[in-house]
Amino acid sequence: MSGDTNLNFAFGTVSVDPAPAGADETDVVRFGLGTLLGWFFWPQFELGFGVSMDYESTECDAEGGAPCAGSSLANASASDAGTAGAASVTVTETTTDYLYGLQAGYFFDLGGMDPFLLALAGYDTVSYKMEADGTSVSEASLAGFGYEARLGVNFLVNEKFGMAPAVYFRGKQVSGTTDGAGRGSEDVDLAENFFGFLISVNAFF
Repeated sequence: MSGDTNLNFAFGTVSVDPAPAGADETDVVRFGLGTLLGWFFWPQFELGFGVSMDYESTECDAEGGAPCAGSSLANASASDAGTAGAASVTVTETTTDYLYGLQAGYFFDLGGMDPFLLALAGYDTVSYKMEADGTSVSEASLAGFGYEARLGVNFLVNEKFGMAPAVYFRGKQVSGTTDGAGRGSEDVDLAENFFGFLISVNAFF
């Protein structure tokens, strides 16, 4: 049996449909946390469960409560919430993303410096909220399919613990509704593709 907890950093693109012209794809930098739990059914092959969480928070000053520059979900759900020439207000946008799924991994036994391949896939949820001076302007709730693939090396500290840096790719296809000021509810599809780096602490039981 094994488990790991990781910190991760990633960059990639977020695509939203529908969205105003020129705002359908956004470059994003993201930080997150994750944990995995697995059982070794064969000497180097494990199956188990995984949870990954990403969180973003952006704050800016914008005219009349318009979205911050470069926010795809805001542009889809509240693109006309701002008023040109209106007083500047503090806009805060937060996005929370959870991926719950099954994971499979293979560890190559090289005597304490063990390369590994790992895949995680399952149910993905995205929650978005935008506030202007503390007042809610728009919200979005989406769900669908998410997946992740990792390539890394586990450096054993002793028989029970290891440190494992890895590169990874993460993607999702989710859909749901937005509720934006001036637009009401609207159906929206969101796709993400991220490349990143993570460091995990592994435990083997």
